[in-house]
Amino acid sequence: MLTQATASDRINFPALVPSKADTPVPNIVIRSFTCGESSVAAGSSFPLRFAFENTGSIKIENIVVTVDGGENFTMDGGTNTFHYNALAAGAAQTQEVPMWAVPNGKSGAQSIGVGFKYEYVDGDKRTSASADIRISVPIYQPDRFQLNTPVVPETANVGEETELTMAYVNKGKDDISNVEAIVEGDGVDTPARTQYLGNITAGTSGTIGFALTPTAAGPVDVVLKISYENADQQIQVKTFPVTLQAEDLPPPTTSATSCLPWKSRACPGCGSAWASRPQQALPPWW
Repeated sequence: MLTQATASDRINFPALVPSKADTPVPNIVIRSFTCGESSVAAGSSFPLRFAFENTGSIKIENIVVTVDGGENFTMDGGTNTFHYNALAAGAAQTQEVPMWAVPNGKSGAQSIGVGFKYEYVDGDKRTSASADIRISVPIYQPDRFQLNTPVVPETANVGEETELTMAYVNKGKDDISNVEAIVEGDGVDTPARTQYLGNITAGTSGTIGFALTPTAAGPVDVVLKISYENADQQIQVKTFPVTLQAEDLPPPTTSATSCLPWKSRACPGCGSAWASRPQQALPPWW
C-alpha cells in the first residue's frame, strides 16, 4: 500500500557549480640572443640583440625590460630600460641594446642580466609578475704581443753557424699560448726548423734566437715565422723575411817570416827557399 510522502521526507540534491581553476602565471623566456661576434674584445662596442617570448596562455601587459651589464659591460650611449604595452600569448619581441665591454673586463664568459616586470589579467583581477634572466657573453683582451724586426749580422760564413735574434714583449693583459718559432727557406741548415716556446705571460719580454748555417755563398733568403694562440684562442702568425749575405771562408795562409833560409828547399806555405835547420855539434863529453 503506497503512502504519500510528507515535505520532511523529501530528499534534497545539492546543485554542483563548476569552479574555475586559477590561470597559470604567464612566463617570459629569452629565446635567443647574439652579440655580433662569437666573442667581444675588451674596450669595444657591440650590439646585444635578444628575443623574448611570452610562454603563457594569456596576454601580458605593461612590460618593462631592464638590462644590467654588471662589472664588465655598460650601455654605449643609450638607455638600459625599455617598455612594451602588451605581448600576446605565445608571441615574441626582439630588442637591440648598444653595449660596450669595459677595457679592464675579465676574460672569459661574463654575464648580463635582463629583468622583466609585467602584468596580466586573470578574470577580473590584475596581477603583477617578474622574471630575472642572465645571459653570457665571452670577453677577451685584445692581442698586444709585439715582435721587433730580426737582428741580422752583416755577413755570415759558409759552413759556420750564425745567430739571428728577435726581441718580443707581451703588452696585453692575457697570456699567449703555444708559441712556435719557424724557419722556412733553402740554403741554410738549422738544428730545428720549428722551436716550441710554450706560453708567454702577460707583461713579460724576451728574445727568440735562430741558429742558421749557410750552405752556399751569396744572398740567402729565409722566412722567420712566429705562430701563437691569442686570448680568444685564435691562431696568429707573424712573418719576417730576411736575407743573409753568405761568404766563403778565406783559405788558410802561412807567414813567410816563419821560413828560415838555411838550406835550399821550397817552403810549402809561401814557396820561398828555406833550409833545414843544421844539426848543432854536441859538446865534448869530457
